[in-house]
Amino acid sequence: MRTVGGVTTAGGMAFVVVSEAEQPLVAVLATDEPHAAAGHEPQAEFEALRRQAPYALVVSPAVLRLYDSAGEALGSLATAAVLTSYHRGFRDWRATPRYLVTLVEAWLSDLAYGWRDEPPPGEALLESVGLVALLRGGALHVMPDEQGNLRP
Repeated sequence: MRTVGGVTTAGGMAFVVVSEAEQPLVAVLATDEPHAAAGHEPQAEFEALRRQAPYALVVSPAVLRLYDSAGEALGSLATAAVLTSYHRGFRDWRATPRYLVTLVEAWLSDLAYGWRDEPPPGEALLESVGLVALLRGGALHVMPDEQGNLRP
């Protein structure tokens, strides 16, 4: 996965993972806890991205929430239970959106490429809805421009 540009939304950072054929697979919003607690998820800036992909993942320091393209909740995972595998000091750090993006990138890369011997944390949930199968085979990480359009 490689990063191409970026945009910061109010209270968060958004990016989209696309297939090798450049089809959006999952839109991801990393947000801080105050915005998540205030019910600002998914944010207006994120809505356009969410509609472009079959899945959306909203990540706060406390919880990862998975949605389908219609906005229906598919499940959730404790953020620390997933991301501690990618940074053992996760519980001790102030989890900013940029920090969450870095760890979520590692997690999604692990799901896509299977570089660890054991299954990645949270794989069962994503596999149960078909997202792991879409991620396998190499995905490209793309960040949208300021208008929410995907950039190659």
